[in-house]
Amino acid sequence: MTEKSYRWVWKEDLPWREKFVLLTMAWYADGDLCCSRSVSQLSADTEISPRGVRGAIRRLVSSGMISEINNYGGEPHYRIISTEQAKS
Repeated sequence: MTEKSYRWVWKEDLPWREKFVLLTMAWYADGDLCCSRSVSQLSADTEISPRGVRGAIRRLVSSGMISEINNYGGEPHYRIISTEQAKS
């Protein structure tokens, strides 16, 4: 996680569930803003039900804030799509 990406998420106007899931993803993201936490791991980290996490992820993908990266048969990984300032 980069500090700027974490700050960027805090500033976004999102419903609490999406914001909390995105903050958790940002916390675990690598330098390319990719997060490989599973739905069950995100659920445990956020104390949001797996169904709630999946819904938040769906809405974040449809809003263009994250993209799904195919993991070739495993659980998908996600890339946070942010402004250039958040990535540096």
